[in-house]
Parts: sequence; structure tokens; C-alpha cells
Amino acid sequence: MQNKTKTPCNYTNDASLVSFIQASTDAVKRSVKSRLDESIYVTDYVPDQATVTDWQPALQSAIDEAASSGHPVYMPPGILHLSSPLLIVNPENGFCLYGAGKGVTILKRNGDFSIPVSFSGCSHMYIGDFSIDGSFDTIPENASHGLSMNKCSDFFLERVGVYNYRNTGIIHITPNDNVLRERVVLMSCDTDGMDVANNGIALSTVRMSGMINCNALRVGKVGSPCYALQLKNVSDRNFIIGGTAEGAAAGIAMGQEINHTAVTNSIVSNVRVLNCTQSMLLGYAENNVFGHLLLDQSGRDGIAQGLRAISMNECYFNTITATIKNVSASSHAVRLTGNSSDNVIEIPMFIDTAGIVAPFFRAQGSATRNSCRVSCKTGSYPATSSDHKQESDTDGNLFYYQDRPRIGPTLTIISNSIPSPPLDADFLRIKTEDAATTDNLTNIGAGVGGQRIIVGTANSNHDVTVISGVGNIRLSGAVNFTLNQTRDRLCLMFDDLTNEWCEFGRSDN
Repeated sequence: MQNKTKTPCNYTNDASLVSFIQASTDAVKRSVKSRLDESIYVTDYVPDQATVTDWQPALQSAIDEAASSGHPVYMPPGILHLSSPLLIVNPENGFCLYGAGKGVTILKRNGDFSIPVSFSGCSHMYIGDFSIDGSFDTIPENASHGLSMNKCSDFFLERVGVYNYRNTGIIHITPNDNVLRERVVLMSCDTDGMDVANNGIALSTVRMSGMINCNALRVGKVGSPCYALQLKNVSDRNFIIGGTAEGAAAGIAMGQEINHTAVTNSIVSNVRVLNCTQSMLLGYAENNVFGHLLLDQSGRDGIAQGLRAISMNECYFNTITATIKNVSASSHAVRLTGNSSDNVIEIPMFIDTAGIVAPFFRAQGSATRNSCRVSCKTGSYPATSSDHKQESDTDGNLFYYQDRPRIGPTLTIISNSIPSPPLDADFLRIKTEDAATTDNLTNIGAGVGGQRIIVGTANSNHDVTVISGVGNIRLSGAVNFTLNQTRDRLCLMFDDLTNEWCEFGRSDN
């Protein structure tokens, strides 16, 4: 009988010797090693996932490896405690960090440091699908932002949630070189300040950047300034599309602080602003469009708390369309200051269930050539005289309610003339000079083409005779008309071709 000796096989654990192929007719066979190398798993750096109490070393090691290799980093589901911050500095282009989902993978601050996750000098990156717990309620010391970005471009942040923080949930900070970065985009990101935070989401010193369907909730109104959704020191072509801003000193803030350079050619659309002191705060903004906004000052208890729905300083050629609800009775809905000019504000609906608002529209400083139109309203409203407060050093601002005429100021005749009627006035009362019992009116200050006014005497005992053809007034059939009762009316329209006020109707009552 022959003895046979078996030679043992030399097995190996090298994944490069094992083939892998997807279940598809077009799939190509490759090694398991090449498949696994496509992503870096944080769990590969943890000896026992069930007992680990500090995930920071494993996360940082995986991030450092990916920063040089360019491979994406996957974070597992669960609460991943951090004893120190995660720092991502100058990684290779294409760096990707993602978790199992917002609210599924949670990075929890568990130490005395300020910012759980920081990105610096990052470009062409995708970050998404996780949440950050700032632990401000249990570790308030040094708590600050939730996630910060500095000097980042072509940076895409998607489905990231930040809550329980102190300063700002998600921020791209102003770099020390003040150079504008481009294409920093946040999509479906949320912050919850739990009524104690200073700000929600803030992007500073960027262009062609913005937020899509992002929510900044329960900001807290604890700081000054205090913003929910903010574009600060930005340049042109930025955006906020969709989302909700709640509980801040300013819901939507768009402003410039560096050299007062204008924020231009940007868009804000389909945003709800709830329970904010000022729904919109704009500064040094030019040629921007704000549309389909809901500015609700009601507060969580249904009582109006906000001071202003729209506040603008040094703003030019902006267009705003917004439904406004429940502005505080102690303030005004729209305010323009500085040299703000040529802004158009359209309010399709004003809902007033909280009480009187006066004045609705206020122009201060040297604000000029701005218009505000309310198309429809519900609820109570103040006397007509307080709808629009025109400051003494402003000129040419329009305020109009589409569903009722606007009564302008009472004008006094001086040397048979009255000054130009306000552009937003439908009806004017006229006083005789020195309260005389009779007086003639031959000239009215120039208007704009197509401007219409209705005039009447301010006192039935003081007759005003409007004279045709002597000055710039042309009456039907060249027949003069005497306003001797306060209910008498004369209707005039300004012809900009002849620079005359021409009659189109009268009523001797």
C-alpha cells in the first residue's frame, strides 16, 4: 500500500484574489479589493463598534486618509460621540463625506470645544446625510457653530441637520482675505436653535451660492444681530429658494458690510418667514428679486410680535412680492431708509387679525421713487390718513390700496396755485388763501402722464373757483367750475404732452 503525503494549500485573505461582479449582463468582473477601495468606512478604524465611546479618532483617521486619496468616507448610523472637533483642511478635489441619513447618523459634541465639524480650503466637495448635535444643553462651555466652512468653493452640502447649538448652525464665515468664494450650495439642510441660538444658516463672502429648501427653525432671538437665513457680504447671483425661517430678529437677511458693495442680481423665492421681529432685513441690495414670500408675524401663540415685515436700507431697483400677516400695532409693515430708491413692493394679500397697523408704509431719510401696493386685505385697518407716513425729506414715494381710493393732503392756494399733487393721492381737498370766502385756482403743479386726481373744497363756506385756460388747467367747454360745497367734485388728468390738467368729469352736488 502506497503512502501519500498531502501538501497543504497556501490560502490567503487578500481580497485582490477574489472576483466581484454585479448582477447585470453589462457588468465587468473585478476584484473585491478594488470594489472595497471605492469608499473608506469609518468602522474599519474601530476595533469594536459596540463598545466605542469616542468616535473622533476613527473619524479623523478616515477623513485624513480620504483627504489624500480622494475616496469618499462613509459614516455608520447611530450616535457618534466626539471628544474633539473634526477638521477637514485642504483635501484633494472630489472629497466626499456622507452618512446613513439626516437624523440617522448623528455626530454629537461630547467635550469642551467650540465647533464639532469644520471645513477649510475645501473645493469640489460633497457632504451629506448626517446630523450634528451641538450639546449646548449639557455642555454649554465654548459652544459655538454646528458646522463651519472657510474659504470653500464648489462645495455642496445636502441633507445635513444641526441642532442644540449656540451661535450659528451652518456658516460659511468671512475669511481674512475677504476674497469671494463661488458655488457654495446648501440643499435640504435644517437647523434647530431650540430657542437659544443666535443664528440659523449664514453664507458670507460668496457669489453664485445659496440655499435650496433649507429651514432655520427656533433661532431664539437671543443675539443681536440674530438671523435665520442670511446672505452676508455676498456679491451677485446668489439665491434662497424654498424653506422656512423662524424665530429670529430677522428671518431673511441680505446685507453688505465690506465697503458697502451692493448685493446684486440675486433671487429669494418661496420662503416662509414665521415669528420674527423683522421678516426681511435688506441692506445695500440692488437689482434683486424677492417673490412668493409669506411673511407671518403672528408668533407661535397667534399674537403679533414682529415690528416690521420688510425693512430696507440703501436698497435700489429691487422687486418684492409678499403676503404679509399680522404686523405689530406699534410699528409699520414696510420701512425704507437711507437713499433707498426705485424699489417696487407688491403685497397680494395683507391679513390683519391682530389689530391696527400704522403707518403701513414709511419712507425715511432720502428714500424716493419707491412704490408699495396692497392688492387685497382682510381684517381691520387704520384710518386712511395713517396708511402712509411720508417724511419731510423724502419725495415721490407711492402707496396705494387697490380696493379703496387714497385721500391725499389738504392743499392751500397761494397766488392762485397749488403744488404738485402726491402721486399716490386720489382725492385732494383745497383751502382758500388766508381762509378767504372765495378764491380762484388757475395753476396746479405738474404731475406725471396719466395721473388722475379728484379735487374738492375743504370748507363749504370757502368757495374755490377753478379757472380754465388762464394757467395749466383745461376744463370741458372752457367752462369754469366753482366748488362751493364739500361734496362737489372735479376730476382732472395730467397730459404730459401739453403739461396741462384736463377735466374728465365734474359733479355739482
